[in-house]
Amino acid sequence: MALALGLGGFDVEVDTAGSGTEALEALGRGPCDWVVTDVRMPGMTGVDLAACIRDRSPQTRLLLLTAYDVSDEDRTRIAGLGAELLIKPVTADVVARRCGLKGNRAAP
Repeated sequence: MALALGLGGFDVEVDTAGSGTEALEALGRGPCDWVVTDVRMPGMTGVDLAACIRDRSPQTRLLLLTAYDVSDEDRTRIAGLGAELLIKPVTADVVARRCGLKGNRAAP
């Protein structure tokens, strides 16, 4: 949630989801440019979520975050999905740069 709040300071629309299932439901309501998700989540993993998103919305760019070791198998899956992986801790500014957000945060 803190990351979403930080990204909300840029001139972008940020939606949040509490699970992979909620993220897929949100994606079903309309397209998005980027999905930023944690690798480890309850229920569906971030890697499984990324695979579902890639199938449903090939144009959506994917950024996965983790504070834990990622298996070689998951790294291969992530790369095969055309997703990026960042190791935590990361700031909203780092994520914004990876998502191609230019310039400074929007004025409040």
